[in-house]
Amino acid sequence: MSAISPTTFRQLEGFGSYGFPESNAASFALIAYASAWLKCWHPDIFCAALLNAQPMGFYAPARIVRDAIAHGVDVRPVCANALRWDCTLEPTNDDSQFAVRLGLRMVRGIANAHGAAIVAARADQPLSSIDDLWRRAGVPSAALVQLAEADAFRRTCASPAATLCGQSKPSGTNRCHSSRPSLRGKPRSCPR
Repeated sequence: MSAISPTTFRQLEGFGSYGFPESNAASFALIAYASAWLKCWHPDIFCAALLNAQPMGFYAPARIVRDAIAHGVDVRPVCANALRWDCTLEPTNDDSQFAVRLGLRMVRGIANAHGAAIVAARADQPLSSIDDLWRRAGVPSAALVQLAEADAFRRTCASPAATLCGQSKPSGTNRCHSSRPSLRGKPRSCPR
């Protein structure tokens, strides 16, 4: 038995120098394959998942959005009447794909607590103006300015800047589901 011990030890010692990197590489390969498959066959879901996992340190959200658009994903802007904290998937005319609605997490400077208050404020009924959101959510005006700079009121108010300056909202303004053109890009480049 004593002759087997040194041989076994040398074999284990040799494996120790490459065993972890090999298993790490195998795990990474599996994750890379699954990510590539998801990006190819479901770029809408892949985009929403990556955006909701930010900050990751690999790619900036703007790069992820540009890539999704280039792969045929309809990326919809932040909208005061369709807000959630996370980016969400919305139905499209194409039953094989969803649109990605950017969430409040994409608006620079919005605190989680303010985001929760904004989402709760519009849960029962759509917002009619920035002032309506301010009264219902009770968030600081700085949060509303950040939303306006992110163009979240485009479909709620005809002129968010005018509303922020105290001017009244023009009548007949559409809410979130107006006919603003989408950001649809080229068809998917992955094979079917």
